Amino acid sequence: MLESPSLLVRPPDAAAARAIVEPQGGAPLGVARRRGGWWGCWLGRPVLEVREHEDEPLLFTVRRLWLWPGGREVRDADGRPLGTVRAGRVWDRFGRPLACRAGEAFGGADGRVLALLRREPDGVRLTFTPEVEADPLVKMLLLASALDG
Repeated sequence: MLESPSLLVRPPDAAAARAIVEPQGGAPLGVARRRGGWWGCWLGRPVLEVREHEDEPLLFTVRRLWLWPGGREVRDADGRPLGTVRAGRVWDRFGRPLACRAGEAFGGADGRVLALLRREPDGVRLTFTPEVEADPLVKMLLLASALDG
């Protein structure tokens, strides 16, 4: 999924899962769905799992932070922290600013444009720039932010 230069995140279906597809043609790339059952929601910390399409291997998870209202922690498939997202802002795992959304663009801390996020009739399109082409960890954090808002 992260090899694609552009992703389309569809609105939630009846089961609250969000399909992630290729913008041209709609070929399935992955899915984002809640895990944790009623107890996860009751405790206020449901986990969003993002999985690849083929055989659905786990790509990363997103979980609400207890002491940071609106903040979400992103972890890789092995449970290692990747960073945090909140209201269009993205921090790396060390707490350093990575990106901030301004309009339709995610700008990096150094001023580079990392991705474009645009609402479309079929969902939200996330287009990565060549600046992050070879950085799947940054792509995961930007996708987590796109799923957050």
